[in-house]
Amino acid sequence: MQQINVESIVWLLNEGSGEQKGKAANALGVLAAQGEQWRAHIVDSGALRPLVALLKNGSDSDKGEAAGAMGNLVAGSDERKALLFSAGALKPLVALLKEGSEDAQALAANVLGLLASYSEERRMQVFNADTMQPMVKLLKEGSQKSKAMAAIALAQLGKTEAIRAKIVDAGALEPLAALVREGSLTNRHTRESVASALEILAGGDANAIQIRAVGFQ
Repeated sequence: MQQINVESIVWLLNEGSGEQKGKAANALGVLAAQGEQWRAHIVDSGALRPLVALLKNGSDSDKGEAAGAMGNLVAGSDERKALLFSAGALKPLVALLKEGSEDAQALAANVLGLLASYSEERRMQVFNADTMQPMVKLLKEGSQKSKAMAAIALAQLGKTEAIRAKIVDAGALEPLAALVREGSLTNRHTRESVASALEILAGGDANAIQIRAVGFQ
């Protein structure tokens, strides 16, 4: 790794001014995107709790920076996802999903999807935090990025059978199928995310019938 003092950046995240905290969160997110070594080092340096604090108390822009950093930091590690969950990230992430700017909502949906992956317990907690309707709203009204992140999160949540039918009841099928029918998914990853969500939701015969009914074959 390059000689970058991660601990100093984390110190700014804890003790800096509002502007400095936002810039520190951005810097940590950029570093975390560089690879696993960076992600592990940043988390070991104590970044998760101050990121959660920024997500709770920062400006609208700072909250987006915090969510973006969180998504990069927990990628590829169930241990880090558990640590972020234990640090109290769920409630402020859901608040950002409901009330943030469009870009911030997409970032929050991304982190919620990551937290819901590979853990039945976390998946149920994310679902029970009233995430369905705001995710469906993103599917209907958001940018391609927002729709993709909502689709990824729904795909993760739908891996639990008890949740799957409730996702359908929340109205997710029609906007997901509409994305495919309208041909608006120019990004390959976006198309794959939507297809994955629909495939998971088709886990039961009744759900498969509903998927056909809204026009996805």
